[in-house]
Amino acid sequence: VYKRQEYGARKVGKDGERLSLKDNLSVPDESRREYQTVGGPGRQNDEENRIDQARSEYSAPLLEDHNRDDAQHDTGRFETMALLQIIKKKNKRFCSHCLKFKPERCHHCRQCNRCVLKMDHHCPWVINCIGFRNYKYFMMMLFYGSLSLLFVTLTYVECLYDVLFNPALSIFVVYLVAMAYTVNLTLTVIVTGFCGFHFWLVLRNKSTIEYCEKKDARYHVGKFRNFLMVFGENPLLWFFPFNPNLKGNG
Repeated sequence: VYKRQEYGARKVGKDGERLSLKDNLSVPDESRREYQTVGGPGRQNDEENRIDQARSEYSAPLLEDHNRDDAQHDTGRFETMALLQIIKKKNKRFCSHCLKFKPERCHHCRQCNRCVLKMDHHCPWVINCIGFRNYKYFMMMLFYGSLSLLFVTLTYVECLYDVLFNPALSIFVVYLVAMAYTVNLTLTVIVTGFCGFHFWLVLRNKSTIEYCEKKDARYHVGKFRNFLMVFGENPLLWFFPFNPNLKGNG
């Protein structure tokens, strides 16, 4: 079992330089630990020995292909490649931008410059990423936005009819009213369709990224339970923009 601590890519050395990938992933004695083994000193030492042994096994073949002078300058790069191979062999997900391990359903956002748990997409309208902690708020924005557009579209029909069949009005007024209705109708179709698509994703416990990658529904636990995982367990608060369900790990 591993417990994460806030060290790694943002920590700098004594001279102010940024620590390398090797420094972030190694297990030092006192200064910091990217991951700390829970279970006692014996298990911790065993884990350190396994990592050191694996690093030596993967670094040796890389160093043999170069002469000694080049190898001295490229040792850091070789050890970085070796550590990445260790990560790949152990089936652990690693972010090459944050230089940290990341759990499943976590993706790096280049706009926000951070990893987001259960990332759906980066929304330019809210200037933020949509993920595990704010997905319900995003759904409420789409839901009430769709209702508002539908209300305007339906109540605007009578006004449009009166304007189109009123010969006393000028062509300019008719054009403005018809154009306003066309724009509103277009937004209604787009936002309502987008809202319906995201409700479809909620019922299947998928994100937009997982849908585009055509991944199987490995997190599907039933439509009702999938719905509760986003909107919470209290039916009275389902369609209010607060009390999201933040239980679990995404």
